[in-house]
Amino acid sequence: DKPTLAAALGEATAALIAAKEADEAEAAALRAEAAAKDANIQALLAEVEALAAELDQLDVPAWISLTTVGDRTRLGEPADEAYAMAADVPKVIALGANCCDPSEASAVVAAVGGRRPVVFYPNSGESWNAVARAWTGSAAAAESAGGWLRAGVRALGGCCRVSPDQIAAMKRQLGELS
Repeated sequence: DKPTLAAALGEATAALIAAKEADEAEAAALRAEAAAKDANIQALLAEVEALAAELDQLDVPAWISLTTVGDRTRLGEPADEAYAMAADVPKVIALGANCCDPSEASAVVAAVGGRRPVVFYPNSGESWNAVARAWTGSAAAAESAGGWLRAGVRALGGCCRVSPDQIAAMKRQLGELS
């Protein structure tokens, strides 16, 4: 049954099934994040494979965004393999990464390998210091937008701890480039 299937396939696929059932397919693009956040869930490559199969059945444009560290998923799997699987689905209009370090844009572009336009919306770049119970480092995301564009990113934004002010700073930075 569908609830069991959705639970087995993970949050991203469940969101797609729910969107289809709720007849929300009119959306211009459906963001499908395949981010493995718990070591107890299935391997990310299996999640991307299941998500791609579900997307292949829908008539909805979507992008697939992974949480990466360099050229690998957070589970250590090669990101380029996940992107290659997803690129086999015609309705997947973009591939990229979210909630990763702002410095990872070039690695993401390389892993996507020209298969689709690249989306990139990293975290702020700060790190949590559990001992001090405080965020440390600088919020580098807002200063990096121009570099992401030069690296090949075509849609960008921010994830964890990227504020509306930082998004506005990205917009200003991109405006200066044009």
